[in-house]
Amino acid sequence: MEKFSAKHTFEEIRNFLAGRFMGATRDEFLLEEIVKLIFCKYELGSTNTTDIEEVELSKLYRETFKNVINEYSDIYSEQNCEIQLDPISIGYIDKKFNQIDLFGMKRDVIGDAYEIFIGDSIKGQSGQFFTPQNAAEALVKMIAPERESKVLDLTCGAGGFLVAIIRYWNETQKVDKKDNIYGIDKDNYLIRLAKIHLACMGQKTENIICADSLLWDEDILGKNEEAFDIILTNPPFGVNIQAGSLETLSKFEVAYKYKKIGNCETSL
Repeated sequence: MEKFSAKHTFEEIRNFLAGRFMGATRDEFLLEEIVKLIFCKYELGSTNTTDIEEVELSKLYRETFKNVINEYSDIYSEQNCEIQLDPISIGYIDKKFNQIDLFGMKRDVIGDAYEIFIGDSIKGQSGQFFTPQNAAEALVKMIAPERESKVLDLTCGAGGFLVAIIRYWNETQKVDKKDNIYGIDKDNYLIRLAKIHLACMGQKTENIICADSLLWDEDILGKNEEAFDIILTNPPFGVNIQAGSLETLSKFEVAYKYKKIGNCETSL
């Protein structure tokens, strides 16, 4: 049973679904379906699904997903939300899940799925880059956040840094749910992925918010911009990316552009 990385498993699942599923082969859609089944697998816990016939297994997953919807209403809405995969696909994926240690992988399972399904397709769009897991984990270990620390990622994307912090706490301090992890991102799709990422680890997701962290809208984010112990983030970058209005950027010293007039520099 594979215990380190699930990337090879997700590659096989991706190839199977791309060749089989009718109506949609976009990786974002396929990832969505995979994550639904991962939620269900966590919900099913130690239930042995090895010998369940495909149609009955499909029914079990669909019924289990109703519980997922109820538990994670901020991620899934009951209206028009169901598993789209057919029984054969569900049976194949369940078999692949049973071949890996889904609950005890050394690498982040959801992170591996992201890298296989959407890493290349979204990489670089509007400055969005997924921080490699080993880089995020190394930075977290360097900071060594205490359990009581209130942590914010201002550009959290799919939640890689937040997950690395939770995994660090699990390994070093053996604590359960954390309510002091916060994430902000301007991309609603990535925010939803971050919520799913944390929810699959049994964490609360209410503190993961779609907003502009440069603007800091107090109606959305509150007045706590200085009430965090740790800021850990990998901000968007690129010379061609237009982020924020001039009024917003004028609040930040590093956002100024300068031009030279004679022997002096003046801000624009």
